Amino acid sequence: MGPGIEIPYALSLLAFHDPHAVVLGLDSVPRDEWPNVPLVHLSFDVMVALGTTWRWVGLWAAWLRSANATSRRDAAS
Repeated sequence: MGPGIEIPYALSLLAFHDPHAVVLGLDSVPRDEWPNVPLVHLSFDVMVALGTTWRWVGLWAAWLRSANATSRRDAAS
């Protein structure tokens, strides 16, 4: 992965609404207390895939509805 864009204080603002809060990483937690990392990552990927799919389905449905309304208007003229 390439270099990221660094936004100062962004994570602490997002997590705690405090730009000076300390956000601890997973490496600061004992290994036996970690969640099932591959399962969490897979769940996130599935969530993103479903959200993307439903967005495309919504856009497609809106386009179909618009096309149907246009064809009805043309038929009524």
